[in-house]
Amino acid sequence: MISTLRYGPNFVVLGSRQPDDLNACLLDILDSKNVPPDQALNLVYENATVVFIVPPNMLHASFDDVKYTLFVYKGADQVLADILNHRINHLMTDVRLGPSSIIMRTVGNYMKMVENIGERYNGSIAPFMECLDNGTSDTSIISFTEHPLNRRVTLDDLKSESLLVPVRPDRLYRELRSYALRYLNEALDGEEWYELLIRIYDKFGAYDLHFERLMLVLDSLEIGIDLGETWTKEYALHLMPIMVYQLRYITITPPREMKKILVGLEYLDNGDRIVDYDLHIRNRKLSWTDAVDRKFKGKKEAGVEYRKRIMSILTPEEKIRMERLEKEISKSRS
Repeated sequence: MISTLRYGPNFVVLGSRQPDDLNACLLDILDSKNVPPDQALNLVYENATVVFIVPPNMLHASFDDVKYTLFVYKGADQVLADILNHRINHLMTDVRLGPSSIIMRTVGNYMKMVENIGERYNGSIAPFMECLDNGTSDTSIISFTEHPLNRRVTLDDLKSESLLVPVRPDRLYRELRSYALRYLNEALDGEEWYELLIRIYDKFGAYDLHFERLMLVLDSLEIGIDLGETWTKEYALHLMPIMVYQLRYITITPPREMKKILVGLEYLDNGDRIVDYDLHIRNRKLSWTDAVDRKFKGKKEAGVEYRKRIMSILTPEEKIRMERLEKEISKSRS
């Protein structure tokens, strides 16, 4: 499944006349660490929080005013609860939330997406750090990326332009969730979604394992939508029918790039070929020779290299699951 948007990091701003003492306390009670603002944004997950300590009673504080930046593996609500429970109010003069952050998936001409959303919500276009510098608790930042949203998204993963929108996050997220796919389609700018048929063949019959392994990778990459699966017949030599498992899939990824993924998934690290994935588009089978880079001497060499690229993208948990599935597949062949 392709995710179209998610919340970004939380921001909490604490005013203090004793920034050194407040910082020391927060490092202890929040189990946090001090980092530069940009580094914090490269570490942060969806439910993590960046805390800024600034001089007292500043309704709008810029980066030049920040005394300390802390990165916390907790949501803003838990951060504020911990501060209250540890009774360190005497170290603070004021507390407020920074601008909320939303990250949207984009493709193609992303500026068309930025401009359309900006026009609808009267947003200002600027780099993310500038939006954060100018934002307040009543504003939201919308950032854009072509990377999957089911994992950490760093500053380097974001497009160069973001939107600072004068809309509170609850309303903004609710509306964007309803229209995100439409905005994504507009960014395609004349391109199209591809409807593909992926056919799985394994003479050892481990279809359930191969399907689970395929979906593990496709879901991790977040490049399309599974429209359903079914059994079908394919005719081999001498018109002998063989049963294959077929997946209907729509994707924003061009068929040749999808074929590279499938070629990579046909092989193990040692070069053993464990499955046959055929790719069909508009009733035409796309050959591996039409997709792989010409520098490779053959399908096996290409498959092993593409597999390495796939494995480098997976999370540690996904790699463990992949290894488990491949052990089960290997057992089915013995």
